[in-house]
Amino acid sequence: MLISDLPARLAAMGIGTGLYSIGVGRENSLCIEQSGSSWVVYYQERGQWNNVLTFSDEDEVCRYVIGSFEEMLESRRAEGWPVEDLARERVSVEDRIRALGVGSAHYRIGEIADNAWCLIEEGGKWLVIRMENGVRIKESEFGKDFDTAESVLFRRLRSWQREQAAAGVDPEVLAADR
Repeated sequence: MLISDLPARLAAMGIGTGLYSIGVGRENSLCIEQSGSSWVVYYQERGQWNNVLTFSDEDEVCRYVIGSFEEMLESRRAEGWPVEDLARERVSVEDRIRALGVGSAHYRIGEIADNAWCLIEEGGKWLVIRMENGVRIKESEFGKDFDTAESVLFRRLRSWQREQAAAGVDPEVLAADR
């Protein structure tokens, strides 16, 4: 089995994307990341990696992840706990930003653009920066913690949107896409 097969397999089990993350660390999630030729699986809580395991075989890591969630489902059912909440989906930061009324003309994820808030990976670290007239301002560094960087991007855009609205900027301008 390939890592790319995991989302469909987990969804079929009733496990939503709110409980796991592939490729980046996310808070309160089972995280699966490739590190060179190995795979690392860990649970991230309060920015810390817990129960870190390393696998050299992609199929082996997939079987481990599926087995972990099967155990969780079995345990919840045996204890009479509902399993429906395990199907919760992660709401993308893009959807959350769109709900603020901020369009893609004002932010970038994975790239730098002028006059925009940007979430980028640079030198193995996640950064949230504000670019204005070719100059980086308001730069924050988050190490490997993508989840926190993503949350900070959202909060910075929410604050920026409120400032712009208070200054009388037209909501259509704020909602503009690139």
